[in-house]
Amino acid sequence: MTAQSIIRRGESLKADRGVWDGHFQEVAELVFPNHPDFLGDLTVGQKKGLKTYDSTAIHSAEMLASGLHGRLTNPASEWFKLEFEDSNMNRTRRFSSWLQEVEKTMYKELRNSVSAFSTHAHEMYLEFVTFGTGVLFIGETADLDGVLYKSIPLSEAYIAESQDGIVDTLYRFPTFKVRNLVDKFGLDNVSKKIQKLYQDEKYDLDIHIIHAVEPKEGRWSSVYVEIETKQVLREGFFDSFPYAVPRFYKAAGETYGRSPGITALPTVKMLNEMQKTLIKAAQKVVDPPLLAPDDGYLNPVRTVPGGINYFRPGADKIEALNTQANIPIGLEMVQQAQEAIRLMFFVDQLSLPNKAERVTATEIMQRTEDSMRLLGPVAGRIQSEALEVVIDRTFKILLTQGKFPPTPEGLQGSDFKVSYTSPIARAQQQLEALSLQRVLEIMTPFASIDPQIMSRFDSEEVLKGVSEMFGLRPSFLKTEEAVEAEKQQAQQMQEMAQGAEIAKTGSEAALNLAQIQGVQGG
Repeated sequence: MTAQSIIRRGESLKADRGVWDGHFQEVAELVFPNHPDFLGDLTVGQKKGLKTYDSTAIHSAEMLASGLHGRLTNPASEWFKLEFEDSNMNRTRRFSSWLQEVEKTMYKELRNSVSAFSTHAHEMYLEFVTFGTGVLFIGETADLDGVLYKSIPLSEAYIAESQDGIVDTLYRFPTFKVRNLVDKFGLDNVSKKIQKLYQDEKYDLDIHIIHAVEPKEGRWSSVYVEIETKQVLREGFFDSFPYAVPRFYKAAGETYGRSPGITALPTVKMLNEMQKTLIKAAQKVVDPPLLAPDDGYLNPVRTVPGGINYFRPGADKIEALNTQANIPIGLEMVQQAQEAIRLMFFVDQLSLPNKAERVTATEIMQRTEDSMRLLGPVAGRIQSEALEVVIDRTFKILLTQGKFPPTPEGLQGSDFKVSYTSPIARAQQQLEALSLQRVLEIMTPFASIDPQIMSRFDSEEVLKGVSEMFGLRPSFLKTEEAVEAEKQQAQQMQEMAQGAEIAKTGSEAALNLAQIQGVQGG
């Protein structure tokens, strides 16, 4: 694609999102005030949050983002597992050991402070819950010796979908300083204008560029263009789409997602106006307006503590105006609006019971499981649109860089799948374990009547299934080979014992026969 065609499509994507930008800007001002400007009206360093009188929505968005991060991609725990599609290969020690080493290498990269996955994933979650669309770039580091994760502000990213509704195109409009642009692309690759600015040591001027990533011939083309000069800075390809773009809710016919931040916006605006009015009412109660005669005073009315006001004898006194402000009902309405916003951001589902509540450990576990299941649909979209991309890109990059151990013989061409082991994924899987527990509880009384009932359960399969549901470390269980060897050993010992018993019985019979014959002979 030429620079002109990329610029034209970039402007077209901007125009398509134009109806969203005003909406996004309003959400940003009241829910995510530190986010970059969508409309270009604010300058760097300008004050933000001036329209905010209540921080409930801001705090709720942060709570939901942190809750999803901790329950889906917690850096302190393992949140995914690799398995072969062929279950027999999972039971083979040398194959499963290799896959476990691959997992360890991937987790090491995800937890690496240089790659900073946790930091940028949290930023992506914040945009995800606020605007409904998050963007995370997954690429290689500059030295091609690791994975680079970078959260991209939605204000500079424009997306398009495939026929199947999958995001496969992203145009980004970043701003570079002259010095940074030259450092990234090289002095010989920038335009003559940028070369001149660099030579004149005008390093800190802003330069606007486009980075276009879109499908082309089974791969994804990557082109950087200077917008003003239409200079192509770099061209290349990605083997897979390098962006994870999750959408919170997605309405039919829309490309960008919707979010709790968008849903709660009317209530957030109302709450801020209510707080503003309540503050004014409280000020009037604490420092009320004054009523004073319209004549007879030589000096201004002093309302400071200890102030003295002089008036003519016989003139009416200065009195406070009774505004009749009903502060309690105002506070009640504010609290109702705050609670509504927290509900929209699932804060009640993310919070543990407070100290005033008397609940048992079982009730806490049940409440936690219920909250996990309620967040299940959101988790499903994040897994399909973000986490799968993160895992796939991380695996491919590390494989290309030779970070994995040598592939065992016989493993080439084998497919593997990803299983999610985060708390939310576990809660969904554990529904089956609860069903099993209830069935066993119901059938236990009948087992005393018919002991054969319990023999219908395959105890080994139950153990493996429940262990997987609750994330038990595989090394805690014996391997198939070890179990089979123990079975064979037990069978051999049983056969030996049976043989010894038969021999003993035979010798006793022979002895008895000899004694009988001896008696008869005598």
